[in-house]
Amino acid sequence: QTCALPIWDFDCMNRKVRPTECNLGKERRSVACIVLSPDDRYIFCVTTSGDLVKVDTASKRLSVSGPRKRFRQGINVLTLNERADELLVGSGEGELAVIPCNGENLEPKLRGNVMGGVSSLALDSMGEFFFAGTTQSNMYLVEYATLTAELKVTSHTDQINDVAFPREWSEEL
Repeated sequence: QTCALPIWDFDCMNRKVRPTECNLGKERRSVACIVLSPDDRYIFCVTTSGDLVKVDTASKRLSVSGPRKRFRQGINVLTLNERADELLVGSGEGELAVIPCNGENLEPKLRGNVMGGVSSLALDSMGEFFFAGTTQSNMYLVEYATLTAELKVTSHTDQINDVAFPREWSEEL
């Protein structure tokens, strides 16, 4: 499914909100997640085709896209580390990457891996560590500077068919 990327303009005088489609180039892209730069000049978008797109909010045009070697199984999640002015992305194949925001080609500075496709990212307040959740029900604590992942919690991914409790154990629960 191909998604457009609208930027909404507010017309205060006429009390209207109008969308303007961004020009993302000739390639069809399906945007999975977006992040706005702290100064509101750029929108960073990750796509299911495995690339990262930087869009200028003033001209509503594609500024740069990358990396040259795309992430397999697309990029699922994106978050901004404002302290470092870097983007943290997670792919469907379990790859993590740190990408500088102001780079000319959006090439990863660091790469790391976890088991399962990355489904969520949550930075700590200092930007030194983050949690990465995966599609295989794993939760990792990852050191931001090296992308070294430590498995913290895991669970099964199949459905639960039955639950049984021992007789006369209700007072224990």
